[in-house]
Amino acid sequence: MSISNKKLPNKILSRIVLSILKCYLSSIFKLYLEKNDTSGLKPPYLLIGNHANFWDGFLVNLFIRDPICFLVSDEYFRKPILRKLLQIEGSIPKKKFLADFSAIKESIKAKEAGRIIGIFPEGRRNWDGSVEEIIFATAKLVKMLNIPVVRVLLKGSHLSFPRWARFSRKGKIIFDYELIMMPDQIQIMSVDNIFQKITDCLSYREYDFQRKAMNSYQGKRLAERLELLLYICPNCQTIGKLYSWDDKLFCNRCSYEIRYNQYGFLTTEGKQLYFDNPADWNQWQIDWSKGFLKNYVLGNYQGILMQDEGVYCTRVERFKKFKPLSIYKLIWQERELILHKNGIECQHFELKEIRGVNVQYNNRFEFYYKDQLYQFHFASHSISAYKWFTMIKLAQQIFFNNGGEDL
Repeated sequence: MSISNKKLPNKILSRIVLSILKCYLSSIFKLYLEKNDTSGLKPPYLLIGNHANFWDGFLVNLFIRDPICFLVSDEYFRKPILRKLLQIEGSIPKKKFLADFSAIKESIKAKEAGRIIGIFPEGRRNWDGSVEEIIFATAKLVKMLNIPVVRVLLKGSHLSFPRWARFSRKGKIIFDYELIMMPDQIQIMSVDNIFQKITDCLSYREYDFQRKAMNSYQGKRLAERLELLLYICPNCQTIGKLYSWDDKLFCNRCSYEIRYNQYGFLTTEGKQLYFDNPADWNQWQIDWSKGFLKNYVLGNYQGILMQDEGVYCTRVERFKKFKPLSIYKLIWQERELILHKNGIECQHFELKEIRGVNVQYNNRFEFYYKDQLYQFHFASHSISAYKWFTMIKLAQQIFFNNGGEDL
Protein backbone atom coordinates (compact mmCIF):
# COMPACT_ATOMS: atom_id res chain seq x y z
CA MET A 1 0.00 0.00 0.00
CA SER A 2 1.60 3.25 -1.12
CA ILE A 3 0.89 6.66 0.30
CA SER A 4 1.24 9.50 -2.18
CA ASN A 5 -0.57 12.67 -3.00
CA LYS A 6 -2.94 10.59 -5.16
CA LYS A 7 -3.59 8.03 -2.43
CA LEU A 8 -4.31 10.09 0.64
CA PRO A 9 -7.07 8.74 2.86
CA ASN A 10 -10.52 10.19 2.32
CA LYS A 11 -10.82 12.63 5.24
CA ILE A 12 -14.61 12.61 5.22
CA LEU A 13 -14.73 8.81 5.34
CA SER A 14 -11.97 8.78 7.95
CA ARG A 15 -13.85 11.19 10.21
CA ILE A 16 -17.04 9.14 9.87
CA VAL A 17 -15.12 6.01 10.92
CA LEU A 18 -13.48 7.85 13.83
CA SER A 19 -16.86 9.18 14.97
CA ILE A 20 -18.28 5.67 15.00
CA LEU A 21 -15.21 4.38 16.84
CA LYS A 22 -15.42 7.20 19.37
CA CYS A 23 -19.01 6.26 20.20
CA TYR A 24 -18.02 2.62 20.53
CA LEU A 25 -14.84 3.21 22.56
CA SER A 26 -16.62 5.74 24.81
CA SER A 27 -19.10 3.02 25.66
CA ILE A 28 -16.23 0.73 26.71
CA PHE A 29 -13.89 3.21 28.43
CA LYS A 30 -14.16 6.55 30.22
CA LEU A 31 -12.13 8.98 28.09
CA TYR A 32 -10.64 12.18 29.59
CA LEU A 33 -8.48 14.81 27.86
CA GLU A 34 -5.91 16.30 30.25
CA LYS A 35 -3.73 18.29 27.82
CA ASN A 36 -3.63 18.76 24.05
CA ASP A 37 -0.71 20.58 22.43
CA THR A 38 -1.90 19.49 18.97
CA SER A 39 -4.55 22.22 18.93
CA GLY A 40 -3.37 24.70 16.31
CA LEU A 41 -0.41 22.52 15.30
CA LYS A 42 -0.50 21.97 11.55
CA PRO A 43 0.71 18.72 9.94
CA PRO A 44 3.10 17.28 9.14
CA TYR A 45 4.20 16.23 12.60
CA LEU A 46 5.17 13.02 14.37
CA LEU A 47 3.15 11.59 17.24
CA ILE A 48 4.77 9.08 19.62
CA GLY A 49 3.10 7.34 22.56
CA ASN A 50 3.12 4.53 25.08
CA HIS A 51 1.38 1.37 23.95
CA ALA A 52 -0.56 -0.93 26.29
CA ASN A 53 -4.08 -1.28 24.89
CA PHE A 54 -5.20 -3.00 21.67
CA TRP A 55 -7.21 0.15 20.78
CA ASP A 56 -4.40 2.68 21.38
CA GLY A 57 -3.90 3.52 17.70
CA PHE A 58 -7.55 4.49 17.36
CA LEU A 59 -7.83 6.03 20.84
CA VAL A 60 -5.10 8.63 20.28
CA ASN A 61 -6.81 9.75 17.06
CA LEU A 62 -10.10 10.55 18.82
CA PHE A 63 -8.85 13.96 20.03
CA ILE A 64 -7.07 14.84 16.77
CA ARG A 65 -9.14 15.96 13.78
CA ASP A 66 -6.96 14.62 10.96
CA PRO A 67 -6.35 10.87 10.49
CA ILE A 68 -3.03 9.64 11.89
CA CYS A 69 -0.81 7.64 9.55
CA PHE A 70 0.50 4.93 11.91
CA LEU A 71 3.37 2.54 11.31
CA VAL A 72 1.58 -0.73 12.05
CA SER A 73 2.70 -4.35 12.27
CA ASP A 74 2.10 -6.07 8.93
CA GLU A 75 0.33 -8.81 10.91
CA TYR A 76 -2.78 -6.64 11.19
CA PHE A 77 -2.96 -6.23 7.42
CA ARG A 78 -3.67 -9.97 7.17
CA LYS A 79 -7.04 -9.44 8.90
CA PRO A 80 -9.62 -8.24 6.32
CA ILE A 81 -11.64 -5.96 8.64
CA LEU A 82 -8.58 -4.47 10.35
CA ARG A 83 -6.88 -4.03 6.99
CA LYS A 84 -9.83 -2.00 5.73
CA LEU A 85 -9.80 0.24 8.82
CA LEU A 86 -6.04 0.74 8.58
CA GLN A 87 -6.23 1.52 4.87
CA ILE A 88 -8.93 4.12 5.52
CA GLU A 89 -6.47 5.81 7.90
CA GLY A 90 -3.59 5.43 5.43
CA SER A 91 -1.52 3.33 7.85
CA ILE A 92 1.90 1.99 6.85
CA PRO A 93 2.65 -1.75 7.29
CA LYS A 94 5.97 -2.60 8.91
CA LYS A 95 7.83 -5.75 9.87
CA LYS A 96 8.31 -5.84 13.63
CA PHE A 97 11.85 -5.46 15.00
CA LEU A 98 13.45 -5.81 11.59
CA ALA A 99 14.75 -3.16 9.21
CA ASP A 100 11.97 -2.29 6.77
CA PHE A 101 13.09 0.25 4.19
CA SER A 102 9.70 0.31 2.46
CA ALA A 103 8.14 1.62 5.70
CA ILE A 104 10.78 4.37 5.86
CA LYS A 105 10.07 5.38 2.26
CA GLU A 106 6.33 5.53 2.97
CA SER A 107 6.98 7.67 6.07
CA ILE A 108 8.86 10.18 3.92
CA LYS A 109 5.97 10.22 1.43
CA ALA A 110 3.54 10.77 4.31
CA LYS A 111 5.57 13.76 5.49
CA GLU A 112 5.64 15.22 1.97
CA ALA A 113 1.86 14.77 1.79
CA GLY A 114 1.39 16.75 5.01
CA ARG A 115 0.28 13.79 7.14
CA ILE A 116 0.41 13.16 10.89
CA ILE A 117 2.70 10.16 11.35
CA GLY A 118 2.19 7.94 14.40
CA ILE A 119 4.65 5.57 16.09
CA PHE A 120 4.67 3.52 19.27
CA PRO A 121 8.43 3.50 19.99
CA GLU A 122 8.22 0.40 22.22
CA GLY A 123 7.42 -1.53 19.06
CA ARG A 124 4.74 -3.61 20.77
CA ARG A 125 2.08 -3.39 23.45
CA ASN A 126 3.68 -3.63 26.86
CA TRP A 127 2.48 -6.37 29.17
CA ASP A 128 2.26 -4.76 32.61
CA GLY A 129 1.72 -1.03 32.03
CA SER A 130 5.42 -0.11 32.29
CA VAL A 131 6.91 1.48 29.18
CA GLU A 132 9.50 -0.89 27.75
CA GLU A 133 12.87 -0.13 26.14
CA ILE A 134 12.46 2.36 23.30
CA ILE A 135 13.62 1.17 19.88
CA PHE A 136 16.67 3.25 18.95
CA ALA A 137 15.62 3.47 15.29
CA THR A 138 12.81 5.80 16.41
CA ALA A 139 15.39 8.51 17.15
CA LYS A 140 16.90 8.05 13.70
CA LEU A 141 13.48 8.48 12.12
CA VAL A 142 12.87 11.67 14.13
CA LYS A 143 16.20 13.05 12.91
CA MET A 144 15.49 12.11 9.31
CA LEU A 145 11.93 13.49 9.17
CA ASN A 146 12.81 16.69 11.10
CA ILE A 147 9.20 17.64 11.87
CA PRO A 148 7.54 18.58 15.20
CA VAL A 149 7.23 15.70 17.67
CA VAL A 150 4.23 15.30 20.00
CA ARG A 151 4.31 12.83 22.87
CA VAL A 152 1.00 11.33 24.02
CA LEU A 153 0.76 9.48 27.32
CA LEU A 154 -2.25 7.23 27.84
CA LYS A 155 -2.80 6.86 31.58
CA GLY A 156 -5.08 4.00 32.52
CA SER A 157 -4.87 2.39 29.08
CA HIS A 158 -3.24 -0.77 30.46
CA LEU A 159 -5.67 -1.23 33.34
CA SER A 160 -8.62 -0.65 31.01
CA PHE A 161 -7.59 -3.61 28.87
CA PRO A 162 -4.39 -5.41 29.96
CA ARG A 163 -2.67 -7.18 27.10
CA TRP A 164 -3.05 -10.53 28.81
CA ALA A 165 -6.75 -10.04 29.68
CA ARG A 166 -9.72 -11.76 28.09
CA PHE A 167 -12.10 -8.83 28.61
CA SER A 168 -11.82 -5.03 28.76
CA ARG A 169 -12.78 -3.08 31.90
CA LYS A 170 -14.80 0.10 32.35
CA GLY A 171 -12.50 2.77 33.73
CA LYS A 172 -10.61 6.01 33.05
CA ILE A 173 -8.16 6.55 30.22
CA ILE A 174 -6.49 9.97 30.47
CA PHE A 175 -4.89 11.56 27.38
CA ASP A 176 -1.88 13.90 27.66
CA TYR A 177 -0.55 15.35 24.36
CA GLU A 178 2.67 17.35 24.78
CA LEU A 179 4.80 19.01 22.10
CA ILE A 180 8.36 17.90 22.99
CA MET A 181 10.54 18.80 19.95
CA MET A 182 10.51 21.28 17.08
CA PRO A 183 12.56 21.09 13.85
CA ASP A 184 15.05 23.77 14.93
CA GLN A 185 15.80 21.72 18.08
CA ILE A 186 16.03 18.42 16.19
CA GLN A 187 18.55 19.90 13.72
CA ILE A 188 21.11 20.61 16.46
CA MET A 189 20.47 17.45 18.51
CA SER A 190 22.43 14.23 18.04
CA VAL A 191 20.55 10.97 17.50
CA ASP A 192 21.67 9.87 20.97
CA ASN A 193 20.24 13.03 22.53
CA ILE A 194 16.97 12.57 20.63
CA PHE A 195 16.78 8.99 21.86
CA GLN A 196 17.30 10.11 25.47
CA LYS A 197 14.66 12.82 25.08
CA ILE A 198 12.12 10.29 23.78
CA THR A 199 13.00 7.84 26.55
CA ASP A 200 12.58 10.49 29.26
CA CYS A 201 9.29 11.81 27.88
CA LEU A 202 7.78 8.35 27.56
CA SER A 203 8.90 7.13 30.98
CA TYR A 204 5.73 5.83 32.62
CA ARG A 205 4.67 3.05 34.98
CA GLU A 206 0.94 2.47 35.23
CA TYR A 207 1.08 1.11 38.75
CA ASP A 208 3.02 4.13 40.06
CA PHE A 209 0.24 6.31 38.65
CA GLN A 210 -2.50 4.02 39.94
CA ARG A 211 -1.19 3.95 43.53
CA LYS A 212 -2.05 7.65 43.72
CA ALA A 213 -5.11 7.73 41.47
CA MET A 214 -6.77 4.46 42.63
CA ASN A 215 -9.22 4.55 39.75
CA SER A 216 -11.67 1.69 39.55
CA TYR A 217 -11.63 -0.64 36.52
CA GLN A 218 -14.69 -2.82 36.67
CA GLY A 219 -15.38 -5.83 34.51
CA LYS A 220 -15.94 -9.54 34.49
CA ARG A 221 -13.45 -12.32 35.15
CA LEU A 222 -10.73 -9.82 36.00
CA ALA A 223 -7.86 -12.31 36.40
CA GLU A 224 -8.63 -14.61 33.48
CA ARG A 225 -5.57 -15.25 31.29
CA LEU A 226 -3.21 -13.54 33.77
CA GLU A 227 -1.02 -16.64 33.39
CA LEU A 228 -0.21 -15.41 29.86
CA LEU A 229 1.94 -12.78 31.59
CA LEU A 230 2.88 -14.44 34.88
CA TYR A 231 4.54 -17.77 34.14
CA ILE A 232 6.54 -18.44 37.33
CA CYS A 233 5.02 -19.08 40.76
CA PRO A 234 6.86 -16.99 43.39
CA ASN A 235 6.00 -19.50 46.09
CA CYS A 236 7.39 -22.73 44.58
CA GLN A 237 9.32 -21.13 41.67
CA THR A 238 7.89 -23.55 39.11
CA ILE A 239 7.53 -22.51 35.46
CA GLY A 240 4.21 -22.84 33.66
CA LYS A 241 1.95 -24.11 36.45
CA LEU A 242 -0.18 -21.01 37.06
CA TYR A 243 -3.85 -21.03 36.11
CA SER A 244 -6.59 -18.40 36.31
CA TRP A 245 -10.31 -18.49 36.92
CA ASP A 246 -12.65 -15.51 37.40
CA ASP A 247 -10.69 -13.00 39.56
CA LYS A 248 -8.18 -15.56 40.92
CA LEU A 249 -4.78 -16.89 39.89
CA PHE A 250 -3.46 -20.04 41.50
CA CYS A 251 -0.60 -22.52 41.16
CA ASN A 252 -1.40 -26.11 40.25
CA ARG A 253 1.87 -27.22 41.85
CA CYS A 254 1.75 -25.68 45.34
CA SER A 255 -1.82 -24.25 45.52
CA TYR A 256 -0.58 -20.69 46.05
CA GLU A 257 -3.47 -18.31 45.26
CA ILE A 258 -4.00 -14.56 44.75
CA ARG A 259 -6.96 -12.37 43.78
CA TYR A 260 -6.91 -9.53 41.20
CA ASN A 261 -9.17 -6.64 42.28
CA GLN A 262 -10.94 -3.78 40.47
CA TYR A 263 -7.99 -1.44 41.06
CA GLY A 264 -5.57 -3.81 39.31
CA PHE A 265 -3.80 -4.83 42.51
CA LEU A 266 -3.27 -8.32 43.92
CA THR A 267 -4.48 -9.50 47.33
CA THR A 268 -4.39 -12.79 49.22
CA GLU A 269 -6.08 -14.35 52.21
CA GLY A 270 -3.91 -16.02 54.82
CA LYS A 271 -0.95 -16.53 52.46
CA GLN A 272 2.20 -14.52 51.88
CA LEU A 273 1.71 -11.73 49.34
CA TYR A 274 4.95 -11.70 47.37
CA PHE A 275 3.83 -8.90 45.03
CA ASP A 276 0.82 -6.59 45.17
CA ASN A 277 0.77 -5.97 41.41
CA PRO A 278 1.61 -7.88 38.18
CA ALA A 279 4.34 -5.40 37.11
CA ASP A 280 6.53 -6.12 40.14
CA TRP A 281 5.86 -9.86 39.77
CA ASN A 282 6.86 -9.66 36.09
CA GLN A 283 10.12 -7.88 36.90
CA TRP A 284 10.92 -10.55 39.50
CA GLN A 285 10.28 -13.38 37.04
CA ILE A 286 12.51 -11.73 34.42
CA ASP A 287 15.33 -11.48 36.98
CA TRP A 288 14.68 -15.08 38.10
CA SER A 289 14.77 -16.25 34.47
CA LYS A 290 18.15 -14.57 33.95
CA GLY A 291 19.59 -16.47 36.90
CA PHE A 292 18.00 -19.72 35.75
CA LEU A 293 19.50 -19.40 32.25
CA LYS A 294 22.95 -18.45 33.57
CA ASN A 295 22.94 -21.55 35.75
CA TYR A 296 21.89 -23.57 32.70
CA VAL A 297 24.96 -22.30 30.82
CA LEU A 298 27.44 -22.57 33.72
CA GLY A 299 26.26 -26.08 34.52
CA ASN A 300 26.63 -27.09 30.86
CA TYR A 301 23.18 -28.64 31.17
CA GLN A 302 22.11 -30.59 28.08
CA GLY A 303 18.61 -31.69 29.01
CA ILE A 304 15.26 -30.17 28.10
CA LEU A 305 14.99 -26.61 29.35
CA MET A 306 11.33 -26.02 28.47
CA GLN A 307 8.56 -27.71 26.47
CA ASP A 308 4.87 -27.42 25.60
CA GLU A 309 2.48 -29.71 23.77
CA GLY A 310 -0.40 -28.84 21.46
CA VAL A 311 1.55 -26.26 19.43
CA TYR A 312 0.26 -25.21 16.01
CA CYS A 313 3.11 -24.00 13.81
CA THR A 314 2.55 -22.01 10.64
CA ARG A 315 4.74 -20.32 8.05
CA VAL A 316 3.56 -16.81 7.28
CA GLU A 317 3.78 -14.80 4.07
CA ARG A 318 3.47 -11.03 4.21
CA PHE A 319 -0.15 -9.88 3.73
CA LYS A 320 -1.20 -13.49 3.03
CA LYS A 321 -3.03 -16.10 5.01
CA PHE A 322 -1.10 -18.55 7.16
CA LYS A 323 0.28 -21.74 5.69
CA PRO A 324 -0.43 -24.30 8.42
CA LEU A 325 2.27 -26.88 9.04
CA SER A 326 0.73 -29.10 11.71
CA ILE A 327 0.40 -29.58 15.49
CA TYR A 328 3.56 -30.40 17.40
CA LYS A 329 5.36 -30.53 20.70
CA LEU A 330 7.78 -27.58 21.01
CA ILE A 331 10.96 -28.43 22.92
CA TRP A 332 13.87 -26.22 23.94
CA GLN A 333 17.02 -28.27 24.37
CA GLU A 334 20.52 -26.83 24.68
CA ARG A 335 20.73 -23.98 22.13
CA GLU A 336 17.91 -24.82 19.75
CA LEU A 337 14.16 -25.22 19.53
CA ILE A 338 12.89 -28.52 18.16
CA LEU A 339 9.47 -29.37 16.74
CA HIS A 340 8.42 -32.95 17.54
CA LYS A 341 5.55 -34.85 15.96
CA ASN A 342 4.73 -38.37 17.13
CA GLY A 343 8.14 -38.59 18.79
CA ILE A 344 10.00 -37.64 15.61
CA GLU A 345 12.11 -34.48 15.31
CA CYS A 346 10.65 -32.50 12.38
CA GLN A 347 12.47 -29.19 12.43
CA HIS A 348 15.28 -27.47 14.33
CA PHE A 349 15.66 -23.75 14.99
CA GLU A 350 19.09 -22.65 16.23
CA LEU A 351 18.67 -19.88 18.83
CA LYS A 352 21.55 -17.92 17.33
CA GLU A 353 19.75 -17.66 13.98
CA ILE A 354 16.36 -16.64 15.37
CA ARG A 355 15.48 -12.97 14.74
CA GLY A 356 12.54 -10.64 15.34
CA VAL A 357 11.18 -12.57 18.34
CA ASN A 358 7.71 -11.29 19.18
CA VAL A 359 4.27 -12.09 20.59
CA GLN A 360 1.33 -11.25 18.33
CA TYR A 361 -2.03 -10.42 19.89
CA ASN A 362 -1.57 -11.95 23.34
CA ASN A 363 -0.68 -15.59 22.78
CA ARG A 364 0.94 -16.18 19.40
CA PHE A 365 4.68 -16.57 19.58
CA GLU A 366 6.64 -15.79 16.40
CA PHE A 367 10.11 -15.23 14.99
CA TYR A 368 12.03 -15.04 11.73
CA TYR A 369 14.31 -17.94 10.87
CA LYS A 370 16.35 -17.78 7.65
CA ASP A 371 14.12 -14.92 6.43
CA GLN A 372 10.95 -16.99 6.92
CA LEU A 373 8.36 -15.95 9.52
CA TYR A 374 7.12 -18.76 11.78
CA GLN A 375 4.20 -18.37 14.17
CA PHE A 376 3.27 -20.69 17.02
CA HIS A 377 -0.24 -20.84 18.44
CA PHE A 378 -0.94 -22.86 21.59
CA ALA A 379 -4.02 -25.09 21.87
CA SER A 380 -4.27 -24.43 25.62
CA HIS A 381 -5.13 -20.86 26.69
CA SER A 382 -3.00 -21.32 29.81
CA ILE A 383 0.29 -21.68 27.88
CA SER A 384 2.22 -18.41 27.83
CA ALA A 385 3.75 -17.19 24.56
CA TYR A 386 5.30 -14.38 26.63
CA LYS A 387 7.20 -17.08 28.55
CA TRP A 388 8.84 -18.29 25.32
CA PHE A 389 9.48 -14.73 24.15
CA THR A 390 11.10 -13.66 27.43
CA MET A 391 13.24 -16.75 27.90
CA ILE A 392 14.51 -16.74 24.31
CA LYS A 393 15.36 -13.03 24.34
CA LEU A 394 17.24 -13.47 27.61
CA ALA A 395 19.00 -16.59 26.32
CA GLN A 396 20.18 -14.77 23.19
CA GLN A 397 21.59 -11.98 25.34
CA ILE A 398 23.29 -14.41 27.76
CA PHE A 399 24.44 -17.10 25.32
CA PHE A 400 25.45 -14.92 22.37
CA ASN A 401 25.54 -11.35 23.76
CA ASN A 402 22.87 -10.26 21.31
CA GLY A 403 19.11 -10.42 21.01
CA GLY A 404 18.24 -7.00 19.57
CA GLU A 405 16.03 -4.81 21.70
CA ASP A 406 16.24 -5.25 25.47
CA LEU A 407 13.35 -6.57 27.52
